[in-house]
Amino acid sequence: MKTLFCFYDMAVSPCSYDFFIFLYSAEICRVRRGLDDLQLILIHGQRNKFRDDKIRTDEQNEMFFNNVIVPGISLLPSCSGFMWQSRSQVSTNGLAETQIFPRGFRLEKPVHGYLPSGLVASMIRQDKLSFLEAPAYARNLATDLISYRCPEGAFVTISAREIEREDTNKTRTLKYPIWRKAIEKLDSLGIKTFVIRDSSALKNPPLFEGVDELPEASIHVPLRMAVYERALLNFTKNNGPSVLQLFGKTRSIYFNEFDDSIVSLSRSWYASKYGMVEGDQFPFTTQSKKVVWNDESEKRIIDEAAKALESGSNNLVINGFSSQANLRESLVVAFNYLIMQLQYGFLAEDVDLFKRIKVLNRYYDIFDDLDKQLKISTDGQISQKIIQELITKTNGK
Repeated sequence: MKTLFCFYDMAVSPCSYDFFIFLYSAEICRVRRGLDDLQLILIHGQRNKFRDDKIRTDEQNEMFFNNVIVPGISLLPSCSGFMWQSRSQVSTNGLAETQIFPRGFRLEKPVHGYLPSGLVASMIRQDKLSFLEAPAYARNLATDLISYRCPEGAFVTISAREIEREDTNKTRTLKYPIWRKAIEKLDSLGIKTFVIRDSSALKNPPLFEGVDELPEASIHVPLRMAVYERALLNFTKNNGPSVLQLFGKTRSIYFNEFDDSIVSLSRSWYASKYGMVEGDQFPFTTQSKKVVWNDESEKRIIDEAAKALESGSNNLVINGFSSQANLRESLVVAFNYLIMQLQYGFLAEDVDLFKRIKVLNRYYDIFDDLDKQLKISTDGQISQKIIQELITKTNGK
């Protein structure tokens, strides 16, 4: 069998846009292991089929699942099918370790795969790229929609986040006065602006008076992706749909800043999960996506749109390490990720990852002795046989 079976377990995974990090990570795993397609198994959680958390109410979870997650599965062409089942209906019997994602998943002890640490490892390992992309029917819809709404040519999108959750200091909210001026300037350059709002805000007054909105893209994930793919440039801040831009065939500017009052926006979170410090790019994203730090300004918006007009193409080259600090943090994330994966056995991809960690470590000396550090860090959780086999294979003996 050449299928990767991917388990998104709602007992340990959120009903949120983090699902698309999982989906993209699963796709990169499929490509890395040389498998033909993947099957997605979504498993009921403990609270009305979802995880017992405070992110959303039960009703909101149900709505998000049906309106975002289920249609969003179509963004992965290699996904040949999916199931939404209770734990008692699911089995992993007969599956090889290389056919299971996330690695080490067991029904009796589920693990999640929605954090980006694996993508840091993919960047270190130099895995092959793949993408989330809009299905053909959504691209056709976008073509018709844009031809009608913007027949004159180039357009940009602005994806707005309008909910207050986890945004105490408004670091995820658009700086509206700046954008009003920038939109006027873009219009003078012959670039039309479309605003894509939170679906919960569609009944609210226009965000910018006289500026067109795309409510169709707010409520239809595949169409949203298709519009992103067609845009000259997509502007966003730290919000859920931004993950579609990061892992799609899109050109995007992601305005960002830290907020240490929110765990998922803090410096420590970015360093420990993404291997990022201020000034860095998201791991395993292409150069057509750019994180702009602490510069949500009219000038920067116009400059980036002008650059997009000049380039005229989507740059599919992977972003490199922005700095030595970025490399350092990424190596630490990848090393810790390797240790976690080794708890579930030993695969050829572990050799590839540890070899690359060693190569990069020679250029930036983080660990004095990586083999020794591996033995110390595992602290008895991994068999000595696995550790020794990995060391032997990565030392060429």
